[in-house]
Amino acid sequence: MSNPIGKESALGSTIAICSLILIVHCAGRVAAVCHPYKIDSFTYSVAAYKLWHAGATAADLVADKPPGQAVLTGWCYWIAPGQPTRLTLVPIESAFLIGAYAAFFLVARRLHGPRSAGVLTFFFVLAQSVYNALDFTTDGYNLNENYLALPMLTAVLAYLTIRHATCRGLAVGVLVGVALLIKQSASGLVLAILVSELVISLQRKQIANCLVFSGMLAAGTVIAFAPVTLYLRSKGWLGLHVDTLFFQTASHALIPPWTLPRWYNIAPLMPAFWVVALGIAHLRRTTIELPSDDNVETAEIGNVRRDVFIFLSLWLVIELAILAAMRKPASHYYQQIVAPVVLLSGFGLAAFRNGLSRLDVATRATVWRWSCVTTVVLIMHAAMPLFSAASSRIGTMDYDVEVREFAARVAAPMPPIRIERDRGDE
Repeated sequence: MSNPIGKESALGSTIAICSLILIVHCAGRVAAVCHPYKIDSFTYSVAAYKLWHAGATAADLVADKPPGQAVLTGWCYWIAPGQPTRLTLVPIESAFLIGAYAAFFLVARRLHGPRSAGVLTFFFVLAQSVYNALDFTTDGYNLNENYLALPMLTAVLAYLTIRHATCRGLAVGVLVGVALLIKQSASGLVLAILVSELVISLQRKQIANCLVFSGMLAAGTVIAFAPVTLYLRSKGWLGLHVDTLFFQTASHALIPPWTLPRWYNIAPLMPAFWVVALGIAHLRRTTIELPSDDNVETAEIGNVRRDVFIFLSLWLVIELAILAAMRKPASHYYQQIVAPVVLLSGFGLAAFRNGLSRLDVATRATVWRWSCVTTVVLIMHAAMPLFSAASSRIGTMDYDVEVREFAARVAAPMPPIRIERDRGDE
C-alpha cells in the first residue's frame, strides 16, 4: 500500500527545489542583463542580428568564437515584435539555461537518485548564476557558456545512458559538435570522454567498442559541423574565419604564475565542497559492497559507478587545466567546472546519507539538523551577493536606451578582423 504522506512530502520537496531554482535563475538573469559593463552581450547579440540579415560580411562574425551561437539565436530577430535590442534574446537564452538545468537533473538522477538530484541541481544553478552574473570583466548576459551548457550536459547524458557504441558515439558526436560550434572550450569535454572511454575499454578489454565509439563520435561531430561549414564556404568566409579563430584562440591562453584562487571564486562551490566533507566524515560508517562473482548485479553497479567517477574526475582535471590557462581572470570561466564538481559532490552526499542511516535515532536527528544548518549558511553566503546585485541593478534598465545603443552598434562599421599572434598581455 502506498504511503500518501511520503508522496506529499516528496511533492513538497520537489516544489520547494523548483521554486528555489526559478528564483535564483531570475535573480541571475536580472543581475546579468542589468550588469553595468555591457560588453560581450552586445558583441554576440549584434553578431547574431547581422548574420541573419542581408549584407552580412566576414567582419560581422565574432573573430575569436565559432559562429554557432549567432546561428542558433539570430533567428529571434525575424519573429520578435518591436525594435531589435539585446533583450530580444532573453527568452531564448533562458530556454537554453532551463534546458541545461533539466539535462543536469537527468544526469544527476541517473548517478545519484532523484532525491540527491534535486539538491545537486540547485547547487549547480546557484554556482552557475553567481559566476555568470557577478563577473567583473564583462556582463554575464548572452555569454557562450549560457548556451554551451545544454549541448554539453545532454552529451554527458547520452554518454552515460546509451549502451550501443555506435548509437552512443553518434549521439555524443552530434551534441559535442553543436557545443564546439558555440565555443571551442567544449573540446575539454570531448577529450575527457575519449580518454575515459579508452581507459574503461582497456580495463574491460573492449578495444573494438572504443574504436567504434570514437569513429562514430567523429562522424557525429562532422554532421554537426557540416551545415555551418557549408554556409561559411558559400559566403567565402570559411578560410579567413578559421585562420582568425585559430590565432585568436591561442591569444587567450597563457599559463599565468600560480596563485591561490580568490575567495569569491570559491564561495559559489562551497555548498558542494561541504557535502563532500560531510561524506568523507561518514565514510567509516558506510558499508561498501565490493564486486564479486557471487553478486553479478552488485558487481555491475560497482563497475558503473567506478567508470562514472573516472570520467567525472578526468573532466574536472581537464576543465581546471583550461581554466588555469586562461589569461584573463574572468569569473565566468569557472562556469565550466561547476558541472563536474557538483556531480562529483553527489558521491559525498550519498556517503553522508548512508553513514547517517547507521546512526541511532537521536544522533541522526542532531547530525542532520547541524548539517542542514551549516549547508544553508553556506548557500546564503554564496547567494547573497547575487541577490544584492540583482536588486541594485534592476533599476538601471532603460528600454529606450537599449534600443538606441543597439541601433548605434549595428550601424557602426565593424573593425577589420585582426589575427592576433602576440600572446602577451595587451
